[in-house]
Amino acid sequence: MRFCLLIIQLLLLWPGEALALQGHGGPEGLYLHLAAHIIFFVAMVSLAVWIRRSRLEPHGPWRLMAWGAVLMACWNLWAFTGHLLAGTITRGSPSPFDSGQGGCLRVEGWRCLLLYILKLDHLLSFPAILLFYLGLRRMGRREGGGP
Repeated sequence: MRFCLLIIQLLLLWPGEALALQGHGGPEGLYLHLAAHIIFFVAMVSLAVWIRRSRLEPHGPWRLMAWGAVLMACWNLWAFTGHLLAGTITRGSPSPFDSGQGGCLRVEGWRCLLLYILKLDHLLSFPAILLFYLGLRRMGRREGGGP
């Protein structure tokens, strides 16, 4: 047991390469990823509508969960649009992520600017996850966990 803990500690001290961006490999991977965004969008809209119709929304935790679902649905549209736009920019065309001299951001045309803005999708996903967390935390603080 101690040997396993030692190995885990060593692995944590000397991690391997961690890539921030992931390629999808071929068109099939991208199509599947886009389909997942659509399914997740439908699920989040359904959750927000269900909370609204079940009359749970006036209660604090459920209101936070509903707004988190709405933001997550918006994030899915945001990311979906970014994936589609990234597919229109070919390898030969300029990309906003190719740093020019001095490490400055290079924006050549509206597509590059829009792609750069759409890559900032964490501006929607982080608040959505935070709202889910705060709603769940409030539910946990109540004795019954419900409204």
